[in-house]
Amino acid sequence: MVKSYRHANKESWGDTAMKYPRVGGLLAALALLCLLLGACGATTATTPQSPAAGEYNALMNAFRSAKLTIYDGGTAAHEQFLTIAGKKIFVEGQALEVYQYASANAATHDSHNIDDDACLIHMIGGGTKMVNWDQPPHLYKKDRLLIIYVGSDYDIINVLVAQLGPQFAGT
Repeated sequence: MVKSYRHANKESWGDTAMKYPRVGGLLAALALLCLLLGACGATTATTPQSPAAGEYNALMNAFRSAKLTIYDGGTAAHEQFLTIAGKKIFVEGQALEVYQYASANAATHDSHNIDDDACLIHMIGGGTKMVNWDQPPHLYKKDRLLIIYVGSDYDIINVLVAQLGPQFAGT
């Protein structure tokens, strides 16, 4: 038979938890709180925002303010005359392609690949392409945003003009 000897002044962790059941719960809650606060701080510190995010958000808010229904359409097809991939959004069920550049100069550079009527496109790497749009094309550029809208919804066009100024190409 083995006897368990314990010093009279020492208690094991189990004995302490039995006498003070709230201590374990408080310590666990404190540890969880520290983890959550640490994780939140790290997330906000390391999540950069796209340079054009403010311009994009302003455009989305303008559509909402005009009571137009918008939803995300995922990634737009990569246009061979633009250097970046875009994002597709739907406004009142009509597709718009939104390109958010790192700088206004980069957006301006790509906009020069499109002739005034948007029917002649200068391809990256050389060559030109004639485009026959299904509906009237409207291309807008402001700062780091370049928008392509092919359609004739006046509510959409009015928001685009109000937020981005007159179209730089299209009909």
